[in-house]
Amino acid sequence: MVWPRGYQAEPYLRGCFEKFVIGKGKGKKNNAFINMVENSISMSEIYERNVQHCETALGIKVKNLHLAKHRADSTQVPVGRFTITFDALCMTARDIAETRDDLEAEIALGFLMDVEGESGAEAQCQMGMLGDSGDEAMLVQRFTDDEDLDLAEAPFECQAFIDRVQFLFLEGGCKNTGYTKVALDNIKNQKTFIVKNTAITVGLNRGLPDAVFKRCLQRMGSWTKIAISVLKAEFPDFELLQAFQVLSLHTHHKRKAIVDTIGRDNQDKREEMKKGEHCERLSLAFDGQREELRNEIEVHRPLATNLFGGGMSQKEAWCEAWRRTQKRPDVRLKYTAHSLGPCLLRWKTWFPATTGCEGNFAVILKNITPQQRGSCEETLEEIAKVTIDRKEHNETEVIAEAQKIWVAYFGKSRAGIEIPNPASLRGDSDVLKDTITKTNKFEIITQ
Repeated sequence: MVWPRGYQAEPYLRGCFEKFVIGKGKGKKNNAFINMVENSISMSEIYERNVQHCETALGIKVKNLHLAKHRADSTQVPVGRFTITFDALCMTARDIAETRDDLEAEIALGFLMDVEGESGAEAQCQMGMLGDSGDEAMLVQRFTDDEDLDLAEAPFECQAFIDRVQFLFLEGGCKNTGYTKVALDNIKNQKTFIVKNTAITVGLNRGLPDAVFKRCLQRMGSWTKIAISVLKAEFPDFELLQAFQVLSLHTHHKRKAIVDTIGRDNQDKREEMKKGEHCERLSLAFDGQREELRNEIEVHRPLATNLFGGGMSQKEAWCEAWRRTQKRPDVRLKYTAHSLGPCLLRWKTWFPATTGCEGNFAVILKNITPQQRGSCEETLEEIAKVTIDRKEHNETEVIAEAQKIWVAYFGKSRAGIEIPNPASLRGDSDVLKDTITKTNKFEIITQ
């Protein structure tokens, strides 16, 4: 949820996404051009043919826009393909608008008009930035999809995501890389399309003005702040979790790849400072000493790295290294683990888990009937509370609880009639329903 939460909160980003990808609502009139093309066999064939005629980053390998709501990346991939196959999309819109005389032709013509001129160039640039942000968020999502998620690697992936998006959208690094660079190149390559004797010019010969680019960056700055907040919310105790990064045995190689990508020469110095911060956080949480923990980690790291290279997982490698050094008293004196031991114990026993909100939502939707979905928010909240708290009971216990709720809200019946115990009816559901119905009718009449 890191990616959509950000763009849904910013009106212009949400507007671009709805206008070009999924549509602004139900009904054909509110359909988006990409959604329309992807759900039409004939239009998809036109798009594929135009892709093959254009020189794109992926060549003729792109056959469709990859839009399908049942896939996790169903909205992220089309945003990226909007940029890398932009010329093919414009040609497809032109062909549809020229050869048709229906609502689809209006949508295709509307697409061309939406990307025309300076306002259209701004939309192109913004979609390129959205594509970059979607790819970065998808890296985190793919990593966390693994049920055997390693706590030592999770903080690194989270922090790497934060470093990358801050570089791209707060420092302006996206201008020279990724979808944004492709979008800016597309804007400079000005084209004119003739549609029903009307000329539509897409792109700007002078390129995107700096003021417009900065405006797009400001919107992505808002997305970045929201994305980081969502990431921290989805990883409870984020700072403590992040501190386990010092136990990663192959962080250096991944960090080097990031340095090569974003060109940060002072990354090693930053890493040393962060190691100290991580060790301090772990030592405070687990009653250890900062420098002692740092020294113990470095002393055990060569042995753990060797075991890790032999095929063990990181957890197994660290725990085996600890066992070997603590097994004999003479070795234990040389390889102390007073502060390292508690950290390894938590790392071995702690597992990542969600708050359960997703599961609760699924349970609620399953138990809310079509008639109940039209209820007010307060009623739906009460149904949700009962649905989440309810445990599996037999019919007798359910009715007994219902009787208590009735008495708590309305008091005892004026007639003093007691609802018969279902156990005495020997499981005859028809008799039970008939008896309860008659009792309820009698109570209504007497009241």
